[in-house]
Amino acid sequence: MTGANAQIGPQRSVTVVFSLPPVHETNAAGNSIFGGCFFVAIRSADITNFATEGFEGEVSVTTDSSNRPTTATVTCWIDVNGLKQPNTTITATSTGVQVAVPAQIAVVAGDSDIISECEAVTYADFTTQPTTCTPATESQLPPQAVYDALNLVLADFVDPIVCPELVNIGIRIHGGIPGVLTIGPDGDVSVIDPFGDGINPIYDCPPY
Repeated sequence: MTGANAQIGPQRSVTVVFSLPPVHETNAAGNSIFGGCFFVAIRSADITNFATEGFEGEVSVTTDSSNRPTTATVTCWIDVNGLKQPNTTITATSTGVQVAVPAQIAVVAGDSDIISECEAVTYADFTTQPTTCTPATESQLPPQAVYDALNLVLADFVDPIVCPELVNIGIRIHGGIPGVLTIGPDGDVSVIDPFGDGINPIYDCPPY
């Protein structure tokens, strides 16, 4: 997900709602996770009828106390005011790199409600990462600086590891799900964009 391609058409009044994972967390056993669960969504009177609709995904790298790749299961879900929302749970399990292809989500939440992206991690040695719930940030068409900060983290660390995995996933599913999701030959992940608001790709791999 990168800001250079994540522009929303200025002709509509749109609130962008997003939550990004902590960059790096380590548990008491020395296992670490870089990245994790995220979501990005929009809320608009004329596009989503005030519902919060978008996509939730997971991209992470896990290592053990010796800094070697380790197997982990990462589970993500969305809370509203501390209550787990239906149809928002996604899970990724793998060794070293975990990737959950972004899934479409929709939650009902008012302006005063707190939307959070939650994450639970279980490592190969059965230790866990303390569950975290990160409140979402809301903004009217965030300035490019918001996207630029995210791009820096992705390009320097996550993209070189994750993008080859996305390429492999794209090959296995023959380029995506027709009319819903596309994974390009370079790993770019795009979704259906019926309003032409320029939200694609939702994950952008080099070349940008």
